[in-house]
Amino acid sequence: CNEIKDKNSSLITHHRLRITHHASRITHSRIKAFLGIDIGSISTNLAVIDENCNLLSKRYLMTAGQPIEAVKQGLKEIGEEVGDNVEIICVGTTGSGRYMIADYVGADIVKNEITAQATAAAFIDRNVDTIFEIGGQDSKYISLRDGVIVDFEMNKACAAGTGSFLEEQAEKLSISVKDDFASLAFSSENPCRLGERCTVFMENSLMSNLQRGADKNNLLAGLAYSIVQNYINRVVAGKPIGENIFFQGGVAFNKSVVAAFEKYLGKKITVPPNHDVTGAIGMALIAKDRNALCVKRDKSKDRNALCVKRNELKGASIPPVTHHASRVTHHASRVTSFKGFELSKRPYNISSFECKGCPNVCEINRIKIEGEDGYLFYGGRCEKYDIRKKKTSSEIPDIFGFRDEMLWKEHNDRKALCVMSNELKGTSI
Repeated sequence: CNEIKDKNSSLITHHRLRITHHASRITHSRIKAFLGIDIGSISTNLAVIDENCNLLSKRYLMTAGQPIEAVKQGLKEIGEEVGDNVEIICVGTTGSGRYMIADYVGADIVKNEITAQATAAAFIDRNVDTIFEIGGQDSKYISLRDGVIVDFEMNKACAAGTGSFLEEQAEKLSISVKDDFASLAFSSENPCRLGERCTVFMENSLMSNLQRGADKNNLLAGLAYSIVQNYINRVVAGKPIGENIFFQGGVAFNKSVVAAFEKYLGKKITVPPNHDVTGAIGMALIAKDRNALCVKRDKSKDRNALCVKRNELKGASIPPVTHHASRVTHHASRVTSFKGFELSKRPYNISSFECKGCPNVCEINRIKIEGEDGYLFYGGRCEKYDIRKKKTSSEIPDIFGFRDEMLWKEHNDRKALCVMSNELKGTSI
């Protein structure tokens, strides 16, 4: 069990928490590992775990409008830390830029943020039933039952209840959101009521209170409460809130917001370890599960092929082959599409164009990576350019076409039979 101290120094025990930082204990032998990447509009997170779900390395970086640069920086830093000691078996991406980054790094699986966040939380504590996740520009509510998602919701266009809003308002008060916000908010004696309206009205309320001489500590505490009220009323919006609540995302660093949630709801809020990169950890766990499933499927195919081979040998009156001598293939690990940590050293060029496909007229960024064919795209409001169209051969038969073929065949056979019967009756045979 890992014990984590909260702001009141009480101990929270997570019986299933196995995600711990083991970079210092990496041996010289190459460890099979899995990489998860969470690319968002504000932050880019990367996490590497081993086969035992130990967290080997993680990075929390600012996207700053340059997702490729953020991912390159993360790959560079992680590569320098553990690159020589790990063998990446499978890679997964999530976040708003998941499709483009999946093509850029060569990911094996892509999932949405809801699934990634829930996977990490359920792994840390199987009994978690509610997840509050607040990031830089979006916030999510997830309800779980026995580790399975049963409901979820995200914020709409309004960013009043997100980390970027909190940081912007703190800057207007000349307060560092990282260093001083929480401690000053805890010193408040009478938090200002700023409401839970949209960003513009809340900014007006803040400046109006400041001009009337309101104490900065009270304003900061009011901002913490406004984040909570906006989230509960506009994101959760009446959906059920359980008893085992996880608070994830970068805003969970702010202890005053955690305290505001507890005060407003009257419930205990748990901030899990590595809460800032739970999306990336969740994708690494999903990549690990996918690899295990693929290996199991490949071994099943091998066993089937082995049975067929043995039957052929028996039919030819050849002595049976032993288990060890007749192994068809060995799938210790799947072949990943990951391009390697060296990708951080490869140059690329960016150009842009306007998409005329709809009245939005989005400016699309087009990326050309040196040594690769085709382009990567990002910047659109839809997924027209995000998802790369790949022509893949499929062995699955067209069952609908087969059904139509059989129905028409039966119809034509009956029709021909009726015609033949009528002809026979006409000739009196």
